[in-house]
Amino acid sequence: MQEPLGNPGRFNAHWTLKRAKARPAKANGAKAKVEIAIPVFGYKTHVSIDRKHRFVRRFTVTSAADDDGAQLANVLDATNTASDVWADTAYRSKTNEAHLAK
Repeated sequence: MQEPLGNPGRFNAHWTLKRAKARPAKANGAKAKVEIAIPVFGYKTHVSIDRKHRFVRRFTVTSAADDDGAQLANVLDATNTASDVWADTAYRSKTNEAHLAK
């Protein structure tokens, strides 16, 4: 029997911190910025899809703490030459730009 994809023992996930800005109450008219860190535990799924036929071509699951940009080469399908690559800015890096130029 195959393990389910969401099984925590299958991947190396660990705690990470999500940084956010809190809005404290104004005291004496001064604005004080407070940075808070929220502990997060989880996974991220990186997916390459075929937009025309609407199916998943490749995917990978990583820890929530891992860098998104490092996963671009893992989800790109070299046999899919039909369209451009669309991704959010987390995937933009010189390494990924060089990989796409090939």
